[in-house]
Amino acid sequence: MRNYLQRFYGYVFGSEARPAKPVPLAPINVMEERKQTEIMHFFFREKSPRVIRKKLFRAALRYFNNATLEITLYGNNTDKLHVNYSYPDDEQIKNNFITLNNKYRFLNDTAFENFKMLFKLLKLIGDTVELSNTPDNKVIVSSTIIDHV
Repeated sequence: MRNYLQRFYGYVFGSEARPAKPVPLAPINVMEERKQTEIMHFFFREKSPRVIRKKLFRAALRYFNNATLEITLYGNNTDKLHVNYSYPDDEQIKNNFITLNNKYRFLNDTAFENFKMLFKLLKLIGDTVELSNTPDNKVIVSSTIIDHV
């Protein structure tokens, strides 16, 4: 599961969705085609827990300005979306962290950055894959704490 979460995070928030650098003997278009096939398989494979709610996920990609992944998965990044995706800002995430930090006493200087990264990832999964999140994000906050500790 950890490998899946790392790849999911890399595709959405990181650089894994960008075209791969070609190996010396492979043409660039072949490498890009392989990468696109890998990404499509990762997100849209049938009968898999990775099958996502495509409209909401696409709205999330638009929210995160991930045009590269949106174009790879949907063919363009210009279609009008009929679904909105809302995401708490860093201040709201920090307030959740402070509340939990007072309770659990994280002593690590990088604890907030780790918490924020996990929160973003788990919120996106809870909203678009598992459909297990609540409007106030309580499920995600508690999941983040469990995964962080």
